[in-house]
Amino acid sequence: MTNAADGQLGYLFSAGLVGMAIGSLTVAPWADRFGRRPIVLLSVAIAGLGMVGSAAAPGFAQLLALRVFTGIGITGA
Repeated sequence: MTNAADGQLGYLFSAGLVGMAIGSLTVAPWADRFGRRPIVLLSVAIAGLGMVGSAAAPGFAQLLALRVFTGIGITGA
C-alpha cells in the first residue's frame, strides 16, 4: 500500500535530474564565455548552498526547489 509520501519522494528524486538538465543547457555556455574556473567555483558554491539549504528545508515545496537548485550546481561542478 502506498501513501502520499511515496509520491512526493518520486518528485524529490526527479527534481535533482530536472536541475541537472537545466544546468547542462545553461552552465556550459557560461563556462565558454566566462572561463571554466569561475564557473566551476560558482557551481560548487551553488551545490553546497543547495545541500545545506535542503537539510534545513521546512516543507516539501522548499525542498523541491532546493533540489533543483542543487542539481544546477552539480552539473557545473
